[in-house]
Amino acid sequence: MMTERSSVGLCAGAIGVSYTYLKNLNISVDNPYQNNKCIIRRGTIVTSPKK
Repeated sequence: MMTERSSVGLCAGAIGVSYTYLKNLNISVDNPYQNNKCIIRRGTIVTSPKK
């Protein structure tokens, strides 16, 4: 059962944490949230250049 969706289409059950819980944390580049399913950091997304 999917309860909440983020902009990338992941539900709270898929990443093991809800959006409401993440809003209350002080997530930064130096202080990421981590559990056994994911690591969530705040910062710039670095991607490879398009070919």
